[in-house]
Amino acid sequence: MKYLFYILVVINLVFLIWKFGLEERDALIEEANEQHVEITQPPPAMLENEGFEDFDSLPVQPDPAETSAESSDNAEGLPESASSQGCFEVGPIQEREVADNYLSLLEPVASEAHVVIRSGDVAEGWWVLYPKASTREAALANRQMLLNKGIYETWLFDKGPLEGAISLGLYKTQNEAQAAVQSLMEKGIAAKVAPRQVRGDIFWLKIPWTQLPLALDEAIHMLNSQDSSLNIPSPVMCR
Repeated sequence: MKYLFYILVVINLVFLIWKFGLEERDALIEEANEQHVEITQPPPAMLENEGFEDFDSLPVQPDPAETSAESSDNAEGLPESASSQGCFEVGPIQEREVADNYLSLLEPVASEAHVVIRSGDVAEGWWVLYPKASTREAALANRQMLLNKGIYETWLFDKGPLEGAISLGLYKTQNEAQAAVQSLMEKGIAAKVAPRQVRGDIFWLKIPWTQLPLALDEAIHMLNSQDSSLNIPSPVMCR
């Protein structure tokens, strides 16, 4: 009986040792598995950055739309001479023949110049006028004075832009009108020449120009100085 008791004690001790060892082994295995997972399974944040040290340090490719917009802004910021061609006009010119003559004279310095036609006030004949009076009574007194000096072909304007003036004749050309004024001045009558304005075609020279504006102005001034009969207008910016 005594030996049986010792045998049972030994068996219980062996069982306890076996059980404790088994639980410790499972705990070690589970701990090892957890460590393996932590080593071999990086967190999602690491997976997203795999192969790159830092996303913020990487060069970013510009968006095509943004690149296009920047290019457009740069073009708008360029000087006008670099982004677009300059343009000047010479006129108004009353007669097509005169416009063509000016065009041929400017061709050596402005080969791309051409004539354009617009609607506007043109001179159709030339008035010889006695100056406007401030009142109708003064205009009637002026007409009587002209009659007293032997000037019978007169016409008193009673409305419009020439109201109060007296016509002493209508001439086809400006030279004819100037000759009539000279004759009247010899009689002591201070007359002047004015164009008879009507709606019609007027002519301009359109000149593409990439040089300095002063260069074109100087070229026109040179032409006018070489021929006293020329009166080429100064260039203005195209409208």
